[in-house]
Amino acid sequence: VLENVWKYTFSEGLKVQSAARNVLVTIPIKVLKHEKEVITQIMFETFSVENFYISVQPSLTMYSVGSTTGVAIDSREDLTTILPVVDGFHMPYTASTINYGGGAVTDYLIQLLSSKGVDLSTYENKKFVKDIKEKSAYVCFDYDTEISNMKTKEKQFTFPDGSKLSIGKELFMCSESIF
Repeated sequence: VLENVWKYTFSEGLKVQSAARNVLVTIPIKVLKHEKEVITQIMFETFSVENFYISVQPSLTMYSVGSTTGVAIDSREDLTTILPVVDGFHMPYTASTINYGGGAVTDYLIQLLSSKGVDLSTYENKKFVKDIKEKSAYVCFDYDTEISNMKTKEKQFTFPDGSKLSIGKELFMCSESIF
């Protein structure tokens, strides 16, 4: 399956020949050695790439912010991984993974907003709440101060079904569920 994705990426997405190209593939931290070998074999034998490098995502995260040492936090839809990186090398045996991610934050935001009288049972409205979360939710530094300033920070949203809703404290309360 992945081989087909790469074929499409080279030919249709990038519109380039894979031969004589340099390729960097990012992988999650828990990819087995055998799987890395298969990926490498496919890149050289099927795609004839000139140079190839596999790197774990947390190491590249550190490089992207100009550092080689730190803690990389990767939060996805249903999983969050926390991994120390020291001098550009990840420490896989110190990784922590929790089965909590963006999907749970969206569900909590839906729960908070349902008390405001908007029907959030439709797929379109749930998708819209996810979009609100991704574009407007945030983590506050001082919860009590943020609560006291909320009336001036409320935002008006119009849902796909036409209903309107003012959202304020819910935009940071939903992210508090992470902590």
